Amino acid sequence: MIQKSEFGLDELDSSRHIQYHAIGACTTLLPPAAPYLAVMAQKYQISQGFVSTTMMGAEKCSCMIDRSMICTCMQDARALFLVTKSAVQHRQLLKSLSNSPSPQPAFNMSSSSSTLSLYCLNKNYSSWSLRAWLAMQVLKIDFKTVMLTVGTPEVPDLGLPACQKYLSRAGPTAKVPALHVPTPSGETHIVFESLAILEYLAEDYPELWPSDRFERAYARSLASEMATSFGAVRNYAMNIRQRYPFDPELYTEDVKKGLLRLSSIWEELRTKASAKEGDQGYLFGGFTALDAMYAPLMFRIRSYDLLSKVEGKHARAYVEHMLNNEQMKEWEEQSSHEKEIIPSDELYPLTK
Repeated sequence: MIQKSEFGLDELDSSRHIQYHAIGACTTLLPPAAPYLAVMAQKYQISQGFVSTTMMGAEKCSCMIDRSMICTCMQDARALFLVTKSAVQHRQLLKSLSNSPSPQPAFNMSSSSSTLSLYCLNKNYSSWSLRAWLAMQVLKIDFKTVMLTVGTPEVPDLGLPACQKYLSRAGPTAKVPALHVPTPSGETHIVFESLAILEYLAEDYPELWPSDRFERAYARSLASEMATSFGAVRNYAMNIRQRYPFDPELYTEDVKKGLLRLSSIWEELRTKASAKEGDQGYLFGGFTALDAMYAPLMFRIRSYDLLSKVEGKHARAYVEHMLNNEQMKEWEEQSSHEKEIIPSDELYPLTK
């Protein structure tokens, strides 16, 4: 059985339709199934106006159906393409054709009983928490932020046994962010690591990655690079409330090399995106997971007076644009109310 996740999903602005694109091997099932559409529509009393198919050569097939229907491609002896009016009919048909258990309905992230919980550390310091939170805010996902605050008498600093136990509330790695996803069965699934959370969200919000296949692959490559590289730059601890003058002693060759690499990426992508229609100022035009991955660097660049070290007018404009992002400013405003200090995240001694 071909799952929904094997299809790309495009939202059509002016209609209540879903468009599935089947590419490559998947199309070998869809064209033979097309003649069954009319039969199924008549058998299950589905208006022909709700169902249409368009064959686009040997490489693509497009099928548009109303949101109230379910579109499933079954790979059995008849390679039927089934369209039904309701989930009940859908399950009955699957059972009769494949003798397999009925699939569980998709989990509705917008349901009031399915509120997601995102576990975060102090907003002034937690760069990893910012990434997931920012993406969810931009996407306007309904979720609850659960703050785990370090720098208190009970949990004075990171790395202490008391802190490890405290952060284990977030998940098995005792790290943040961690996304707690309640399921219809009453269980809670925990998604941890920022990039994994972004990928999880992208399954329901495909706009979180570029629509073009090669741009999407490039964005994922760069996001992975950000997650695993630029250690010298990340040694400037994110500390939103602080404003330090540029310190040449801290500006090592590794820091310089890292900022040059970041500058070249931002300059390249913004140069291309700025020429596109509908450009919104982000790396691929609209906001993507890659912008979320780079977001903490913007606060670091500002806090340690490093903007002059970012090369390229498009790259520098991108930093300013991100700092003026509505959700970034909201995170900053919320962080300004925090009074706790995490000593290990203060780059300089507090007396300097």
